[in-house]
Amino acid sequence: RLILTLLGELEDALKLQSLLMVFDDFHRLRGAPSLDRAMGVFLERLPSSVHVAISSRSPISFPTARLSVAEQLIELTQVDLSFNPDEIRRFFHPVVAMSTGLQELAERTEGWIAGLQVIRQASAYPGHLDPQVMLRGPTGPPEQVYRYLAEEIFEQQPEPLREFLTQTAILETFSPADSDAIFGRTDSAQWLNHLVNHGLFTIYLQHNPDTYRYHHLLTDFLRDKLHRENDPSQTRAWHRQAAHYFRNKPLWDDAFDHALSAADETLATDILLHAFTLMRLSGRLDTLQGWL
Repeated sequence: RLILTLLGELEDALKLQSLLMVFDDFHRLRGAPSLDRAMGVFLERLPSSVHVAISSRSPISFPTARLSVAEQLIELTQVDLSFNPDEIRRFFHPVVAMSTGLQELAERTEGWIAGLQVIRQASAYPGHLDPQVMLRGPTGPPEQVYRYLAEEIFEQQPEPLREFLTQTAILETFSPADSDAIFGRTDSAQWLNHLVNHGLFTIYLQHNPDTYRYHHLLTDFLRDKLHRENDPSQTRAWHRQAAHYFRNKPLWDDAFDHALSAADETLATDILLHAFTLMRLSGRLDTLQGWL
């Protein structure tokens, strides 16, 4: 009833005027059923001079199919909103003249605009580093990037999800089955679906079915947090479990990297010896030399 009353008043008040209504952070409403019904009615009966913009980290839950078919809806996804190297160059131009490292910066930030904004602000300080140097330096991204990820993403999640993020941060790419096996879980698929559906810096790799990874900067943040706050022996134990798991698959590169991260040279040597013949026959001598 409130929506129908509002629509009537808008029709009377606007006459020939235009109106833009913006709903920001719509995901915070958590898809309340009564609100979804109200929004459906509201959008279907809007006066023609009213336009609505909605931003949300998770897919909106009210129906939009009819608006889309009628060509009354434009949807911009994360891909559309990510900056490419040329856009990054123009974005940084007033602060830093960038001619090199654009591709690296684009890949590391994955075009994430809020992260680029923080890096741009840090670049403007006296004695700043070039943005691409800042990202790959010994201290990693600016502290402001980590603070944003902590306040906006990590700390707002329930404790079981924070634990899941902390554990799986040691993995580069992984499937729910990988996570369940390595960490003794049964809920990995549930958490990964939640992270993707809520736009929480988690990417589903469509070219590699059932495989996920975290945004590069979220991975950096989680690993930094793991290094500073977690018991080192627990972290090494997770790496050792991952090394044994990938050794049995066998995924030799992942197994060897986790064995080194676990500081288990005996396990790393065992993996190298088992992988040696197959990798030599497949022409991967440079990798073997690097391991040695």
